[in-house]
Amino acid sequence: MPPLYRLIISVILAVGYLAVRNQPAIWPRPITPAVAPVAELVGLVRTMSVRDRTALREAYQILARSIDADPPEEPVFDTVLAIRQAHRAALLCVWRGVLDNPPGKYPGLREALEECVHKRLGSDDAAVSPPIRQDAVAVLNEIAGTLQ
Repeated sequence: MPPLYRLIISVILAVGYLAVRNQPAIWPRPITPAVAPVAELVGLVRTMSVRDRTALREAYQILARSIDADPPEEPVFDTVLAIRQAHRAALLCVWRGVLDNPPGKYPGLREALEECVHKRLGSDDAAVSPPIRQDAVAVLNEIAGTLQ
């Protein structure tokens, strides 16, 4: 290919990139299903920065989708304990690893989030049945919806 053609193609690509970089995404972002907000979290969520809420909301959406898509023939989330541990790990990864937030930035938030999961799934280390899986996905989506 002659150098002039490469230059023309490069300019077209650059102009195209500049034209669309600030436009809405072509592919819609996943939206948390409409759910009633979790009453215990509403007051805490109002004190959070948009950045913190957005990151946690996305983490909860990802965790809910992951649990929902967990293959029954080789499950990763095979017990309630596995779901609770994944929940704690997701909070740690996002809160400290991604956001670099200190523990206790919003007093009571971690405890309230864990209590929401505990209330719905319990503390028993039971095997994950389809109803338990549905409850886990539902509570995670409810938390994500509250973080809107």
